[in-house]
Amino acid sequence: MADMKAVWVKWVDSNGQDGWTGRADASSLRVAEFLHVGFVLHEDEIQITLSPTTYTNGHDPVCPYHSPIAIPKIAILARGEVELAGYDG
Repeated sequence: MADMKAVWVKWVDSNGQDGWTGRADASSLRVAEFLHVGFVLHEDEIQITLSPTTYTNGHDPVCPYHSPIAIPKIAILARGEVELAGYDG
């Protein structure tokens, strides 16, 4: 775990309504903006994969991460590193 980096990512995703809707309601739809904090599991030129929770002792090689998410880099508005204050690895 000591080599895992924590980051925050501000990103956008699509947003929609279910069923028939009027022009005013349809025109007022806006993309949804999210702020996600997590440990970087994978990153390449297309996406970054984060997990908000991980085991710190590494004793579960089958399921060490909880609720990972892959975020397309094209959807990222901003990002930065998170300092884990008080964590000594």
